[in-house]
Amino acid sequence: MAAYAIAIVCDVAQLPVNLMYLTGALTLPGQALDLVIDAAAFVATTLLIGFHWTLLPTAVLEAVPFADALPSWTVCVAFVVARRKQAERATAGDVRQISG
Repeated sequence: MAAYAIAIVCDVAQLPVNLMYLTGALTLPGQALDLVIDAAAFVATTLLIGFHWTLLPTAVLEAVPFADALPSWTVCVAFVVARRKQAERATAGDVRQISG
Protein backbone atom coordinates (compact mmCIF):
# COMPACT_ATOMS: atom_id res chain seq x y z
CA MET A 1 0.00 0.00 0.00
CA ALA A 2 2.88 2.37 0.75
CA ALA A 3 4.31 1.82 -2.73
CA TYR A 4 0.93 2.68 -4.26
CA ALA A 5 0.73 5.81 -2.13
CA ILE A 6 4.20 6.97 -3.15
CA ALA A 7 3.49 6.29 -6.84
CA ILE A 8 0.21 8.20 -6.74
CA VAL A 9 1.72 11.14 -4.85
CA CYS A 10 4.61 11.36 -7.32
CA ASP A 11 2.31 11.19 -10.35
CA VAL A 12 0.00 13.85 -8.90
CA ALA A 13 2.91 16.08 -7.82
CA GLN A 14 4.25 16.10 -11.36
CA LEU A 15 1.03 17.43 -12.89
CA PRO A 16 1.50 21.07 -11.80
CA VAL A 17 5.17 20.91 -12.73
CA ASN A 18 4.23 19.69 -16.22
CA LEU A 19 1.53 22.34 -16.61
CA MET A 20 3.94 25.11 -15.61
CA TYR A 21 6.54 23.74 -18.00
CA LEU A 22 3.94 23.59 -20.78
CA THR A 23 2.98 27.24 -20.27
CA GLY A 24 6.60 28.32 -20.20
CA ALA A 25 6.43 29.43 -16.57
CA LEU A 26 8.99 26.81 -15.59
CA THR A 27 12.07 25.74 -17.49
CA LEU A 28 15.28 24.29 -16.08
CA PRO A 29 14.26 24.37 -12.38
CA GLY A 30 11.03 22.59 -13.27
CA GLN A 31 12.88 19.90 -15.14
CA ALA A 32 15.24 19.43 -12.21
CA LEU A 33 12.31 19.18 -9.79
CA ASP A 34 10.64 16.67 -12.09
CA LEU A 35 13.79 14.51 -12.19
CA VAL A 36 14.17 14.68 -8.41
CA ILE A 37 10.57 13.48 -7.98
CA ASP A 38 11.23 10.62 -10.41
CA ALA A 39 14.47 9.62 -8.71
CA ALA A 40 12.74 9.63 -5.32
CA ALA A 41 9.90 7.51 -6.73
CA PHE A 42 12.35 5.02 -8.22
CA VAL A 43 14.34 4.64 -5.00
CA ALA A 44 11.29 4.51 -2.71
CA THR A 45 9.39 1.96 -4.79
CA THR A 46 12.49 -0.17 -5.21
CA LEU A 47 13.00 -0.20 -1.44
CA LEU A 48 9.35 -1.02 -0.78
CA ILE A 49 8.57 -3.63 -3.44
CA GLY A 50 12.06 -4.69 -4.48
CA PHE A 51 13.74 -4.23 -7.82
CA HIS A 52 11.81 -5.19 -10.92
CA TRP A 53 12.91 -4.64 -14.50
CA THR A 54 9.81 -2.52 -15.31
CA LEU A 55 11.05 0.21 -12.97
CA LEU A 56 13.86 1.05 -15.40
CA PRO A 57 11.76 1.85 -18.50
CA THR A 58 9.33 3.73 -16.28
CA ALA A 59 12.16 5.92 -14.99
CA VAL A 60 13.32 6.55 -18.56
CA LEU A 61 9.78 7.36 -19.73
CA GLU A 62 9.40 9.79 -16.86
CA ALA A 63 12.46 11.69 -18.08
CA VAL A 64 10.77 12.38 -21.44
CA PRO A 65 9.03 15.78 -21.39
CA PHE A 66 5.22 15.57 -21.46
CA ALA A 67 5.29 11.76 -21.42
CA ASP A 68 5.79 12.06 -17.68
CA ALA A 69 2.27 13.50 -17.41
CA LEU A 70 1.03 9.92 -17.65
CA PRO A 71 0.53 8.05 -14.34
CA SER A 72 3.42 5.73 -15.15
CA TRP A 73 4.65 5.19 -11.59
CA THR A 74 1.19 4.11 -10.49
CA VAL A 75 0.81 1.76 -13.45
CA CYS A 76 4.29 0.34 -12.89
CA VAL A 77 3.67 -0.37 -9.19
CA ALA A 78 0.30 -1.99 -10.01
CA PHE A 79 1.98 -4.18 -12.64
CA VAL A 80 4.83 -5.26 -10.34
CA VAL A 81 2.48 -6.03 -7.44
CA ALA A 82 0.16 -8.04 -9.72
CA ARG A 83 3.08 -10.04 -11.16
CA ARG A 84 4.46 -10.78 -7.70
CA LYS A 85 1.06 -11.95 -6.45
CA GLN A 86 0.72 -14.13 -9.53
CA ALA A 87 4.15 -15.64 -8.87
CA GLU A 88 3.25 -16.26 -5.20
CA ARG A 89 0.06 -18.07 -6.23
CA ALA A 90 1.98 -20.20 -8.70
CA THR A 91 4.57 -21.08 -6.06
CA ALA A 92 1.88 -21.93 -3.54
CA GLY A 93 0.22 -24.22 -6.12
CA ASP A 94 3.53 -26.00 -6.74
CA VAL A 95 3.99 -26.59 -3.01
CA ARG A 96 0.49 -28.05 -2.72
CA GLN A 97 1.14 -30.45 -5.61
CA ILE A 98 4.36 -31.68 -4.05
CA SER A 99 2.89 -32.16 -0.57
CA GLY A 100 -0.47 -33.49 -1.78
